[in-house]
Amino acid sequence: MPSRKSENFSSRGSNNPLYFMKIKFLIILTLLAYNVYPQSDNKRLSKKKDFYSWSEKGGNYENIFFSGKLTKGTKHKEVVIKKAEEIRSLEIESYSDSIFPNEIILKFKHLETLVINGKIGGLKIDTINIKRLSNVKDLVFLKVDFKIFPVDLYRIDSLKRLTIAFCKLEKISDSIKFFKNLNYLDLISNELNSIPETIKFLQNLKTLWLGNNNLTEIPAILIDCNNLERIGLNNPFNGTYSKNRELGNRRELKNLNQIDYVRDFDKLKTLLEKDSIKVIGISLKNLEQKDVLIEKLNNKLLLKKLYLGCYTLIKD
Repeated sequence: MPSRKSENFSSRGSNNPLYFMKIKFLIILTLLAYNVYPQSDNKRLSKKKDFYSWSEKGGNYENIFFSGKLTKGTKHKEVVIKKAEEIRSLEIESYSDSIFPNEIILKFKHLETLVINGKIGGLKIDTINIKRLSNVKDLVFLKVDFKIFPVDLYRIDSLKRLTIAFCKLEKISDSIKFFKNLNYLDLISNELNSIPETIKFLQNLKTLWLGNNNLTEIPAILIDCNNLERIGLNNPFNGTYSKNRELGNRRELKNLNQIDYVRDFDKLKTLLEKDSIKVIGISLKNLEQKDVLIEKLNNKLLLKKLYLGCYTLIKD
């Protein structure tokens, strides 16, 4: 009669199919940990030093993220270019070209979302080739040193959402009026101290974020923007940006709107009384200002439109 020890050994031995299944499972886990074993189509497809890709639909490369330069002749560049017709969303980190769009971006003819992230100074818009981004609806620039608003972006007829954040933008040109299809404009964390009156001509604009700038009063022209629904004048960022895009740390957040909403109460109330307005985000200097605004407005419906961070000025 075999001993207990030999029975235990036999149960793990080479003749036991469960033994092989366990070994295979452990090997697969190990390979997955090092990104070697092929993963399912709904997860990350590959990971290299300067190339990352995600797919939402069975390996169609619909969403691509590049980190670093795509150097000529690299295997991954060739793979992506072949799939360019299928790609709808492209994010490039550490964009280093002085011209936008560059020849790589132009390969992706059906882009709908494009994110450019990188510390670039003096980026120039190619006024001819910009028109070739004819399907882009959502365009995002992060940490691009523009200083002056890139007016030529209006040549993208399909553009509906524009974000220019952490870009040291000092002025918005009067030519903003040409962005007639915009319904969302995010200019958070720049160096703006005013908004041009021509912004009132953006009849489709519903959302305008102006937090973390150098505003010292509520721009009066906002009262004439008849279709605006959401206005952000608060200073929301503590180092990260929505959609989990990292923009920097606290030391980079030098710009804060210094608006005294008690002093600017008349403009604030006029905005809140507009039927189109649903949300106005503000930042207060102290709790006393909160009490003063609640007392002066004395209107629950209007107070519910005012937000301090994620919370309304009063509870239901």
